[in-house]
Amino acid sequence: MVLIRRFPSLLASSLVVVFGVTIAACGGGAADDSASGGADAPPAAGSVAGTITGDMISIDRQEMPDLPCHAMDNTIMGDCTEEQVDGLLTEMGLDKSQIVIHDTQLMEDQECHVMETTIMGECSEEDVQAFAEEIRSKR
Repeated sequence: MVLIRRFPSLLASSLVVVFGVTIAACGGGAADDSASGGADAPPAAGSVAGTITGDMISIDRQEMPDLPCHAMDNTIMGDCTEEQVDGLLTEMGLDKSQIVIHDTQLMEDQECHVMETTIMGECSEEDVQAFAEEIRSKR
């Protein structure tokens, strides 16, 4: 309490830093794409972020797992059930038959494979891209 009375600017600076980090963690508030992991930023190691395109949705339940199920850009994340994922896709105006879904946790102990329009299993970026093209070619 003494620090706050004597150094109110310290409290204000701390709040600005905490708020800025929170916004950056959610992908907002960045001045350019590269600072927020946008299209020009390289994907993180082990990530398939570079494979996401206009007709592709990534489901990553390990991203922000302590938060309720939600969507940001082309990723559905958080504590999601299949019903919630389906509900979000509907809210986003997406028809499962017209998009490519990459579910990063579905059957993750299996070899990378496709079921209908969903890519699942242990997949490399190359696997995801190849299977996405295969799905698109069958439309």
